[in-house]
Amino acid sequence: MKIAMFSDSFFPIMGGREMVIDNCVRILNNKNYCFVCAPKIKSKIIGKTDADLPYKVYRCNSIRVSKSEYLSTPNHKFKKQVENEKPDIIHCQTKYGLLNYAFKLRKKFHIPVVTTVHTNYPDVYRNTLPKLIAKIALRFIKSQLNKCDHIFTVSNKMKGRLEQMGVKKPIQVVRNGIHKPAEIRPKEEAISFVNEKFGIDKDTFVICYVVRIVDVKNIPFQLETIKNLASKTKKKFLFLLVGDGPDRKKYEEYCKDNNLENYVKFIGAISDRDVLNSIYQRANLNYFASVADSDGLTIPESALFETPSLVIANTAGAERINNLHNGFIEEHNTKKVENLLLGILENKYNLTEIGENAKKEIPADWSDIVGIFEEKYKEIIEKYKKN
Repeated sequence: MKIAMFSDSFFPIMGGREMVIDNCVRILNNKNYCFVCAPKIKSKIIGKTDADLPYKVYRCNSIRVSKSEYLSTPNHKFKKQVENEKPDIIHCQTKYGLLNYAFKLRKKFHIPVVTTVHTNYPDVYRNTLPKLIAKIALRFIKSQLNKCDHIFTVSNKMKGRLEQMGVKKPIQVVRNGIHKPAEIRPKEEAISFVNEKFGIDKDTFVICYVVRIVDVKNIPFQLETIKNLASKTKKKFLFLLVGDGPDRKKYEEYCKDNNLENYVKFIGAISDRDVLNSIYQRANLNYFASVADSDGLTIPESALFETPSLVIANTAGAERINNLHNGFIEEHNTKKVENLLLGILENKYNLTEIGENAKKEIPADWSDIVGIFEEKYKEIIEKYKKN
C-alpha cells in the first residue's frame, strides 16, 4: 500500500501526536510505502528536522495562528509532489487545512480518507475559547469527521465524546502504542546518568510529567498540589517537568513566586529517546493530571520502565489503570491528590509491585497497533475499488 500521512502539526513541534505519527510511519514503511505531509514551521521550536527522519516528508505553505499551531495552505509545488505519489489512502491526523485538501484528493483520485482524533475537542474548546466560538468550532469538527470514511480514536472516553457531538461515521478505538527499544540502559546506570545530567540528589523522590507545557494540560492544578505537598512533608521530592510550550515561562514565574524552585524543575523538550527513557527509569512516579487528553502516551511509556502513573478519575488516561494495582486513580480534587501523593511519599503503597504490574499490563508495542491500521486500510481500499 501507498499511504499518505497528513498532519497540520508535525516536527519540529514535539508532542504526543508528532511522536505517534513518527512511530506509525516508521513501522508502516517496513511493509508499505508511507510518507508525511505537513506544514512548513518557521519558529524557534526545537525538535527533529526532516533530515533526521528515515521517511519522506513534503512540506506545504502555512499560516502561523499561535505560538505552536499552524494552518496549512497547500501550494502548487506541494500539491504536485503529493499527487505524483498517487497514494492509495490518506490518513489525516488533524482536522483543518490538510484534511480539506485530503477531501479534494479523494474526489480527484477516488481514494479513501481516514482520520485519527487525538484531541478531546469538546473539553479543550470549551475551556480555551469563548462560548460562541467553541460552539462554531465544534460544529465544524463534527462536519469534518462526518465527511471521513473511517475514524480512529484512542480511548473509549473519546469515542463517547465524539458520539455525543453527533459524529455518525464508524469510530474505532485503537489505543496508542509505544516503541520498545532494542536496548535499554541498565537501571542503576540510567539513574546515575539522570542525577548527574540534571543535578538531582540520589535520595530524591522524583515525580515526572512529560508534557507540552500549556494550560490545557492541567499544569496549574499540579503546581498547586506540589506547593501544598511541599508544606506537608519533609521528604525530599522533585516534580520534573519534561517538555516545552508557550506557557512555560508563566509557570516558571509561578514557581519562583511561590518558592517552589527546589521542588519543581523545568528541563525542556527531550528529543533523544535514550535520555527520555532514562528519565522514566529515574522517576518514581508519573503524574499525569490532564483531564482533556484523549489518551496519554506517557502512561504506557513510563510503565515500560516500571514507573506507575497517577491519573485523574473519569478521564481517558484512567482507562489504562487498575487503581492500586498497576497505578493510581484519584478524583480531580487538590486535597485528595495531595493526600495520595503524601501517602506515596511515605511508602504507604508498594511502588515496586505496582510498577511491575504496570509493565506487565499496560504497554503495547507500536508494531501490533500499526497492524490494526494496516488491516483496516486494506479493507477500506478494497471497498473503494468495488464502488
